[in-house]
Amino acid sequence: MKDYSKSLEERREFILSYEIKDEQIIIKLAKGKHYPIPYTEENLKKVDERMKAQVKKADISEQAHAFSRLKKAMIKVRAVLSVTAGILFGIFVPNLSTALLACVIYGICSVVIFTGIEAIALRNSKKIDLEKSKFFLENEGEINANLNKPNVLLNVGRKTVAKVEEVKASGKPFKINDIDKLSLKDLKQLKANIDRIMSFGFDEGITTVGQGHQKTYGIKEEYK
Repeated sequence: MKDYSKSLEERREFILSYEIKDEQIIIKLAKGKHYPIPYTEENLKKVDERMKAQVKKADISEQAHAFSRLKKAMIKVRAVLSVTAGILFGIFVPNLSTALLACVIYGICSVVIFTGIEAIALRNSKKIDLEKSKFFLENEGEINANLNKPNVLLNVGRKTVAKVEEVKASGKPFKINDIDKLSLKDLKQLKANIDRIMSFGFDEGITTVGQGHQKTYGIKEEYK
């Protein structure tokens, strides 16, 4: 998950993700540090619960408002800097001895603008990531209860298919740590597929094609 912490103190202990390696749970913290702990089911449960608590504590509307404020501020800054740079460029360029100064000023303006654009993109990605995490928590039980249904992976991306297959092979439930590489769009598609499966009530244990059996994971639907 992204870093939703609000302070330096929170950031020191904010868990972004973890991996299990060499009988250890390697926790990745928002500060860029790694914190290894012994791999036990109890420790894994505690890490998972902490990550869920981080998501529940974070406020989507707060992230959205921060993104909106930053975007509006950068529009104003970009306009002011562009006009200022243009005026200065017009003043200094006729004098060739000061043309370099005008170029430097214009360059500084450009750096400020592009830095702001990057900040806007980062803020927006956090907002989307938080929405994805909250959506997963709201539907975690239902998703895990239906992962073995063949049609649950219709119309989702290859990365999602691969991750779901990996989790199923492990024999463990899908956790908040497993959705890092998944898109919000794919998670919503999973939920839509589950809703349709429940609504239809068909026996979808096996999808038969011709003389054999074919899994329908990750393929596009076609209606004739």
